[in-house]
Amino acid sequence: MRDYKHYVGGDWEWVQKYQLDFIKNSPEFSPDKTFLDLGCGSMRLGSALIPELNEGRYIGLDFNAEIVKIGIEKEIDPQIIEEKKPTFIFNSEFNLSEIEGKVDFVWIYQVFIHVSDTLVEAAMNNVANKLADDGVVYATFTEIQKGKIVNDNYVYDSSQWTFHRPVERIEEFFNKAGLKVEQIGNIPKSGIIFKGTKL
Repeated sequence: MRDYKHYVGGDWEWVQKYQLDFIKNSPEFSPDKTFLDLGCGSMRLGSALIPELNEGRYIGLDFNAEIVKIGIEKEIDPQIIEEKKPTFIFNSEFNLSEIEGKVDFVWIYQVFIHVSDTLVEAAMNNVANKLADDGVVYATFTEIQKGKIVNDNYVYDSSQWTFHRPVERIEEFFNKAGLKVEQIGNIPKSGIIFKGTKL
């Protein structure tokens, strides 16, 4: 297993601060809202965000249970886990059926650059089905670059090969899931961030 901080791409402190600041400054953020960290990885965001949320409001999903558990062990005080009672779900299909009720705030950071179109569509549909009527989805994508090869057979292996997509295709993911989409802006080193809300 690679170092848990480098597993999610390095720049741990900078990216953690950027994500936390963005989320807390978002108009939709509230400690009492249910937060879904889709692709929670080694707790780069979760370790900073869980203490900011009320009990039972954090849900993290990832396909790699081992890296999540390492992140929890290394980055989160057991007392915080006991007090905040976060939930963790492990699967590679973005299956959200274990979540009871609706989620208010969904954060998808640098996940879809490693995911085929088929799985992105499944993820967005699952998210939309679990999203509260006034909920919000923030997701980062990388716009297509000339000559970049994209196919539907990619498997995440921590390599630098990633999916790049045209903006029109990215917007289609949201629209097909019944979500209105807008570009929020560019994140340094991370591509474009999109915001989705229910139509």
